[in-house]
Amino acid sequence: MRRALESAAAARAAGFGMTGELAACETETRPFAEGKSTAFDTFWEVDDRFHEAVSRAARLDLLPGILAEQRVIARRCTITRSHDRFAEQAQEHLAVISAIRRGDADAASAAMAAHFDNVRARFLGWLGR
Repeated sequence: MRRALESAAAARAAGFGMTGELAACETETRPFAEGKSTAFDTFWEVDDRFHEAVSRAARLDLLPGILAEQRVIARRCTITRSHDRFAEQAQEHLAVISAIRRGDADAASAAMAAHFDNVRARFLGWLGR
């Protein structure tokens, strides 16, 4: 569900353009993308802000509430995982932001969809550890 909703939101956000909130997310995501930070709780907060910023940039007033509910479920699934890095996830966030900055709706949607496909694959990989 989130893959479909957030891919559409990213495409819509690209039509409206970059926001200050997305620019702030871009800045705080870079240390994770470069492998300089691996703090789980901090990344979770940055991840929250990224997904909320995309939905607000898309001007979808109901989506942040839906995401908050879904993220509670996701958080329960991740609480016991061991995390060693967040570079891939952070790079995926930056790809979405970059597409929105360029106003490229198709690329924004594709980048968000790829992010969710990769999250799924990583999660299944973590379950196998």
